[in-house]
Amino acid sequence: MTSADNDNNDNERDASRVHGLEPVQVYAGKNSTPVTGVIKNISETGTHIRIVDAESFPERVYLSSSSIGEKRPALVRWRDETNIGVHFDEPLLD
Repeated sequence: MTSADNDNNDNERDASRVHGLEPVQVYAGKNSTPVTGVIKNISETGTHIRIVDAESFPERVYLSSSSIGEKRPALVRWRDETNIGVHFDEPLLD
C-alpha cells in the first residue's frame, strides 16, 4: 500500500492516534544495527515513522523508543520513500 492509499484509510483505523515527534530506533532484524527515525503519530496498535530509505526495510521490523519499549516486533503495513506505517504484534498497554 502506498502513502496515498494510507491517506484514504484514515477513517478506517482501529485505534485513535496521538500526534507527536519522538525518536525511534528501527531494526531490520533483532540483532541488526538500528536506524534512527521519528515517530509522527502512535496508537496502541501501531505507529507512523518517518525514516530515511524506508523502502529498504523488510516487512518485519523491531522498534525501540521510550513510549514503545525495547525491540517491540511490528509488521510494516505500508511504506513510501521516507515513511513506514507499522502494526505492533501486541498492543501497547497504558
